[in-house]
Amino acid sequence: MNKVQKWLASKILGMKALPPQVETLQPYNSNGQFVQVGGQITWISDRLSSYITDGYQANDIVYAGVMLIMDKIRIAPWALYKVVDEDSLKQYRAIISQKDITPGDFTRAMMLRKKALEPFKTFNRSVGKLNDLLQWPNERTTWNDAVADGAGMKMITGNELMWANILDAGANKGIPAELFNMPAQYMAPLAITKWPQRITGWQMNTGEIRQFTNEEVLHVKFWNPDYNISGSGLMGMSPLKPGSKTITRNNSTKKAGATQLENNGAAGIAYVDDPIVPASGRESQAAAVKRTWANEYAGSDNYGKVAFSGYKMGYVSVGNTLKEMDLTGIEAVDLRRIFNLWGIPSQLGNDPDNKTYNSLKEAEKALTTRCALPHLTAKRDHLNRKLQTDWGFKGVNVYADFDMSVYAELQEDQKGKWDWVSKLPVSSKYKLELMNLDVPDDPNLEVILVDGNLVPLSDVVNNLSDEDMQRINEDLSKAGLNDYLRAGK
Repeated sequence: MNKVQKWLASKILGMKALPPQVETLQPYNSNGQFVQVGGQITWISDRLSSYITDGYQANDIVYAGVMLIMDKIRIAPWALYKVVDEDSLKQYRAIISQKDITPGDFTRAMMLRKKALEPFKTFNRSVGKLNDLLQWPNERTTWNDAVADGAGMKMITGNELMWANILDAGANKGIPAELFNMPAQYMAPLAITKWPQRITGWQMNTGEIRQFTNEEVLHVKFWNPDYNISGSGLMGMSPLKPGSKTITRNNSTKKAGATQLENNGAAGIAYVDDPIVPASGRESQAAAVKRTWANEYAGSDNYGKVAFSGYKMGYVSVGNTLKEMDLTGIEAVDLRRIFNLWGIPSQLGNDPDNKTYNSLKEAEKALTTRCALPHLTAKRDHLNRKLQTDWGFKGVNVYADFDMSVYAELQEDQKGKWDWVSKLPVSSKYKLELMNLDVPDDPNLEVILVDGNLVPLSDVVNNLSDEDMQRINEDLSKAGLNDYLRAGK
């Protein structure tokens, strides 16, 4: 494209001129894959749009799995904070990146988060605009819905893209005015093809072609090892790609079951096989048996009754029952395999045979830690990087984060924990901190109280004999609580 062509394209089509050595990269080929074994099987086409039409829209297991994770993601509230302790922030982020968070990990993570982040109480114009976006990123959707929708697109296509309508004038210049999720199935990167490949922009093809700068687009993706000169690795790999054959089989199983129910007709053929009945008379005898059956043995009142015939009869089965076809067994296996693409416990998909988790709470916890939190943390990290680079907040101490305290399944049994904490010979302040509760600024909370009438420890100590004091010192030394005893004197 020469300079004149670039200028015409930008004026006539509203397209920005491409930088040197840039091509429009198609993330996947446009042809389906075919395998022939005793006939032809057409697998789901290896296109991102096919994972939506043949996967999410056509398969109830795919739909249910995606919605389970999206609903879990949607409930976490977001807010803006100031970073006041970088080390605590790093430790907090490391803990919640684990796939199996214990109740103790959760409590520690919440304490570190409280030390690391201070909520914004007053907002200037720019931070106030960003705070508004974390409530309503555009006029059609809430921020929580936008985060969940983006994660759903990523689970299906391997990619999540969000476009920022960046203000180019005014007091909030360089800051997004609104944010929209983009249709990943119609997006292709514009990139430098030589090593290292870098994305320089994006192209959307939805019937009309539109181009966007790289600064406008937030891209979160799954890892894709399919590196080649055409740039396939720049787009994330959909989890449905390795699961496409299982989804194809499951779709075929459902179709086979529906066809069996709709077109099966008679389950078999009953016939007269009595030598006393001449061949020429068997048709009339069969009709007589049918009338007897219809008059005396039809209807729910005759369920389980034994029918009698005055003639010797024969029976031939035609077609297979659904049980004989074992469609239910195939469906159960497919449920587990498809849910496993995202790490979802299959019992949350009503799999009665899978008892890997002892309770629904454990399954819900696995759904949160293994499925929802990875999406939330990835979105948070990419969003904060974008804010500090391309979206107008470079050098501003502002940090967007979600609150995972809403996930009750991650928390400890507070009642059982308090039964233990309340009996410790430590200050009330320390007890509140152990329970991850807000601590009022009250010097009386520094006093150590003990069981009984909850009197100050110093009063108890002053009335103890030397022998009692020695024994208590030994016990406290073993527990590592000598400092609290000294503080109470």
